[in-house]
Amino acid sequence: MHIAERKAFSESWDVISSGGDTLKEGFVLFVDEGEASKKILEELKSDGRWTENLKIIDISKSKLRGWLLLEYGSVKTPMLVTGSNVISGYEEVLSFLRKLVER
Repeated sequence: MHIAERKAFSESWDVISSGGDTLKEGFVLFVDEGEASKKILEELKSDGRWTENLKIIDISKSKLRGWLLLEYGSVKTPMLVTGSNVISGYEEVLSFLRKLVER
């Protein structure tokens, strides 16, 4: 994927590229069919505070896994992409979201 295509892709998913992260910004959560992804989706559904501005993309049903490696250097899911952070792993993503809620 060329740089212009990646930029267009990011903009199409409303990935915010500003400084600090807040819950009002759009976040993208990449998941797959793994247990960690299933657990985080259950957790997010039980707490509606996060779902409004969160776009969930299942990479197991698309060809985005290679793009994640190219763009973010990892394919570990769940992976949360914010305006200024890339967080991967179940505990790490939940911890990050909980800290945002506490602000």
